[in-house]
Amino acid sequence: MEKLSIKDVYFLVLNYYENKITNPMLNSQKGEMSFVLYDSFTFKLSVEERYGVFGAGLIIDSNQVLLEVLGEPLAINNDKDSIVNTLIKMENYCRLRLPNKFLEAYDRVYNKK
Repeated sequence: MEKLSIKDVYFLVLNYYENKITNPMLNSQKGEMSFVLYDSFTFKLSVEERYGVFGAGLIIDSNQVLLEVLGEPLAINNDKDSIVNTLIKMENYCRLRLPNKFLEAYDRVYNKK
């Protein structure tokens, strides 16, 4: 399986989340990206340059990052399928934490087709 670079991950995230993501920021030099999902939760993803290790975390504050949610690690491997599974976990976690009224309003505003 081919390992993804942080730029590959960045574009994968943008394509996967589309209008659910705001404020995506890429720092290629550090191998990191961050973004806000559902206007509510900030996540950081990384790819370590030397070995290509993928990392993912939910930012709580400047000193706290959750690497696991609901008893499962966010990041497993650096391949497209594993990273998509990480994105699914992140979205499911957000949707569980946000009230239905908010999700309905959010979907109504951002999912106009």
